[in-house]
Amino acid sequence: MRWILGCIALVTVAGAQVVIPKPDSPERKAIMNAVRPLVEKKVKQKVVFKVNVLRVSKRYAFMNAQPIQPSGKPVDYRKTIYWEDIQNGAFDDQVLVLLKKSGSKWKVLEWSLGATDWPVEDWLRKHKDAPKDVVGFAGY
Repeated sequence: MRWILGCIALVTVAGAQVVIPKPDSPERKAIMNAVRPLVEKKVKQKVVFKVNVLRVSKRYAFMNAQPIQPSGKPVDYRKTIYWEDIQNGAFDDQVLVLLKKSGSKWKVLEWSLGATDWPVEDWLRKHKDAPKDVVGFAGY
């Protein structure tokens, strides 16, 4: 079982090492802290993230997460720019983020909240040095 978890946590594809930071790791906290202010500004409330995917390479990271209130309740979007999209069924309650490490800090390169399409392929075309496997598809 430990071996299987180790394989899940560490993936090597085409020479690029991708890791999944543990929930309480400093790396994961730094990534969450880089993303959180952007999301909080848009939703006008405090959030934490229920992480679906978090992959980190040496210089890049990708996150797919659902923002939730610190209490664990869903975000209240009624007073946000997203409310009309939600009413029309055109909102996917997830945050997608591509980050790059600069020195010891993570910088958000691209992000979306609520996208019903998959903008990540465009992000990879724009940021050609980002490893494809950090977003989960090495065959791109």
